[in-house]
Amino acid sequence: MGNLAAQHHGIIGPFLVGHFWSLAVEEQFYLLWPLVLWNCRSLTTALRLLVALFFISLGLKIAILIGHWNVPAYYLLPTHMESISAGAFIALANLRWPDFCQRAAKIVLPATLIGLVAAFVVLHGLPDQKLLPITVVFPLAGAGSAALILRAQDVASVWSKVMNWKALRFYGKISYGFYIYHYLLREVLKKYLFIPLHGLIHNRIFAGSIYFVLALAVCTGISAASFYFYESRFLKMKRYFESRPAR
Repeated sequence: MGNLAAQHHGIIGPFLVGHFWSLAVEEQFYLLWPLVLWNCRSLTTALRLLVALFFISLGLKIAILIGHWNVPAYYLLPTHMESISAGAFIALANLRWPDFCQRAAKIVLPATLIGLVAAFVVLHGLPDQKLLPITVVFPLAGAGSAALILRAQDVASVWSKVMNWKALRFYGKISYGFYIYHYLLREVLKKYLFIPLHGLIHNRIFAGSIYFVLALAVCTGISAASFYFYESRFLKMKRYFESRPAR
């Protein structure tokens, strides 16, 4: 499967490709969910299914991690459905019950933020592929992200004003490419930027700070070029596709 192949073959030449497993998970969802949604008899059925998937995913993750099969627990679609199902849920629920969704988001968003901060403090960070962080953080992050999207749609909310900052909107626009390139180029940037800087400055913190600014500039430039000259050509094709909610 593409998920595990990307993870096991984590480097091609100087480029890191291990993070492509997440793209495989997304594409698998994009292939399967429209077929499932098409066969749902009603919007309510689809919403109930998404809630079930949220908790099934969490239960599978717990069971697999208890069995010490960390790789399938982390890199496969069935155990990565919390955020995906939460996003699909609000996309459908907001069509019929926008006021209720906003009221729920007002409670869910601060609650999940508090939960994530508490988890970070108690667990001394959020290490990957550990049972407790994964089972706590993934559901919180999924629910919180969904709530943030809803609150950002309310033009009167503080969250909407923050999320409409020009800098955030810009990075949101190029975020797909930024995710791809920042990790893809990590070893290259380290070799040709950080190591020479550290050798020149002999201060890891100072060199690291300069490296961060330079690496950010490089990744931003490449991601912006990718969006405007490559990705945007495919985005124009979305007018040929129509999404129809379940009735």
